[in-house]
Formats: sequence, C-alpha cells, structure tokens
Amino acid sequence: MINSENMEAALRCLDLKISFVLYSLPGEEETCFFANPSRGVVETESDRSFMIVPWLGRYARRFQIADEMSAVQLLSADLSPQTLSDEVRPWQDPTLQTDYIRRLSKLIDRLKLRGGKTVFSRVICGHSDRFDIRLFVEKQFASFPMTFRYLYFTPETGAWLGTSPEIFLDLSLPEGDFQIMSLAGTRLVADAAPWDNKNIAEQGLVADYISKILRDRSIEFKLNRCCDVVFEPVCHICDIFSGRMAVSGYPDLLDSLNPTPALGGYPLDDALNDISELETHPRRCYGGYVGLKIPGKFLAYVNLRNVNFDERSWCIYAGGGITAASNPGAEWNETENKTEILCRNLKEALK
Repeated sequence: MINSENMEAALRCLDLKISFVLYSLPGEEETCFFANPSRGVVETESDRSFMIVPWLGRYARRFQIADEMSAVQLLSADLSPQTLSDEVRPWQDPTLQTDYIRRLSKLIDRLKLRGGKTVFSRVICGHSDRFDIRLFVEKQFASFPMTFRYLYFTPETGAWLGTSPEIFLDLSLPEGDFQIMSLAGTRLVADAAPWDNKNIAEQGLVADYISKILRDRSIEFKLNRCCDVVFEPVCHICDIFSGRMAVSGYPDLLDSLNPTPALGGYPLDDALNDISELETHPRRCYGGYVGLKIPGKFLAYVNLRNVNFDERSWCIYAGGGITAASNPGAEWNETENKTEILCRNLKEALK
C-alpha cells in the first residue's frame, strides 16, 4: 500500500504540474517520494535524484528530478501551478490490429532477407472523465512487487507510470561493482514447454550485443546464463552480466547500451530505420530508461511496461522482438499478454 502522504503529494504534483517521482524498489513495500518544484537541473546536496532518458536520448540531455521537497514539505508549501505543453499530452491514436499485422508482415519480409531483429511496438489509447488515477497507481504498484515501480512527472515528459523488471545498470558507489540484465524472449508463465529457437535466438542477439560493448570498453565481466524472469502473466529469458568498472565511465556505458537490442534491435541502424518508418506513434519515454541515485548506489531500469497519462487520457506502450521467424498474430497476442494486468487495473480505475 502506498503511504498516504506520498500518494497525496504525488496527486498534488500532478494537479500543479510539478516535477516529482514516487517509487518502490523491487521486493520492497516502502514507497519513496520527492519533488523538484524549482525544476533545478543541477543536483542538490541531497543523496537522491531521479533521471529520465527518453527513447534515443543521451545521458547528458537527461531530465532530472532533484530531491528538493519531501511529501510533508510539498503538502504544506504554497505552490503555484505550472503550464504543460500540449506536445506532451498522451498520444491518442491507438494501433489497430489490422494495421499492426500489415506493418509487421512487411517488417518480417525484410528480416527474412537481411536477418537480425527489430523491436516493434504498439499503443493502447483512451480517455474518460472517470479516471481514478489514485486507484490506478495503487493497483499497479501492488500488482508487480518484484519490479521497479515508478510514477514520475516533468513538464518536459508529462506523467508516466511504469513497472520495469529490467535492470539497465546496477552500480555500487564508489566501488564500481555492476550488474546488467539482458532480457528478451517472451512466453506465458503457464507454458511448460522449453523455450523455442526464435526466443533463444532473440535473447542471444541481446547478450552478444552487450558483451561486445563491454569488451570494447575493456570492462571485464562474467555472464551468468540463464534464468527466467517472471512478469505475470509472461516470463522472459534473462542473462546477468556482472563485474567491476570505473565509476566515472558509467554515463558513456549507458549511452553505448541505449537502446539495447531488447528495445531497439540488431543491427541497430537497420532496426531504428524500421521503427522510424513502420511505427505510427512517437515512443517518447518508452524504450528509454530511468535512473535513481541513492546513497551508495546508482540504479537504472529500462522504461517499459508503462503508460503515459494525464487527468483524462492514457497511452499504454507494448512491444516485442521481431525476427524472420516471427508470426504476426502471435506477436499481437504477446503484446496483449504483456499488457493484460495493466489494462485490467486501468479498467478498474474507470468504474
């Protein structure tokens, strides 16, 4: 259950359009909140800050939320509402199944000729005057306790709610011990059959890509293969990279990894061209990453399993890795499975 003061502070920030973050670490019930009414881009003396890097963004141009006010301070402060550009309002043109299958079939034909992988996404959009944001947020946080759960707002990005199972970088400070998660392949948890060749090959592309980036930077690592990460009702193949690096090098590493083949594809330039041509919606923050600096730790998570929303509308993002072996109908069903609980929680919040 989200602390009531934190929830009230988050709702007030959404109403006043003030930058803030509300989050819970994987496996922890405690929620943390801080706000940045002054929109300062330079970190304060606080030990905490939150950052957002949108799709194809770079660390140096990140949006940052400084730990300027606690929930108690925010609720008692005299604050003025800020303006929000219409450009960050949630996208409202949903992906139709017929169009998705047509575009995906075109993409698969390309991949049969050249090989590789492209991550193709779709959106589920809607609006309602009965949108209970409090209930929606509480249900999402409660539904995925083993993920990084986060709700944030900045005037540049709008409001986003996410539940990410994918560690982009877990870095100890100042020692430099790190972990990176390679996550790809998707099937239903109830499916007891072995992973098929398509999903195994897709995971291999991601792991090979990350391995090359680490070697190119002379970063020694170990690769632990592999386990399944459960994200009901689906699970994913997961490899863990671990080692030690110079802490000063992590911004460059993040820029080199972003986006990995798990969110973009491989070869990357071909995949990005596919996405630019065939996807009809802007990804905005979807497929980028969020980062959290806390005492002794920098944590970054891939920004996925998320929804961009405002007081009356929403846009849910879901994607999947496409290879020459993909089936358009099966890929559509995969996105339905990935968003099943999110859509269920949203439906409850509209009653």
